[in-house]
Amino acid sequence: MNYVAEVIWDYYNLTFFKFVSQIADPTLAEMGKNLKEAMKMLEDSQRRAEEENGKKITGDIPGPLQGSGQDMVSILQLVQNLMHGDEDEAPQSTR
Repeated sequence: MNYVAEVIWDYYNLTFFKFVSQIADPTLAEMGKNLKEAMKMLEDSQRRAEEENGKKITGDIPGPLQGSGQDMVSILQLVQNLMHGDEDEAPQSTR
């Protein structure tokens, strides 16, 4: 190609790509906006479903068994005290 043809070709390509980008950019922006809204709706519905399922599952379980603030160390200490307390009391009850 000669120089003039290359310049015309480059100008044509540049003009074409500008035209396509002007059409595509708003469309892509709208698609992105719609996708963002759809993802937010999906996340909200999943969060609500998890909350409802959590309430249903733990609704019948007594508070201490739900893990409502008691740490595992204190629970294990109480269990250990109960176990050792039973061993200490066993010889006394047989006398």
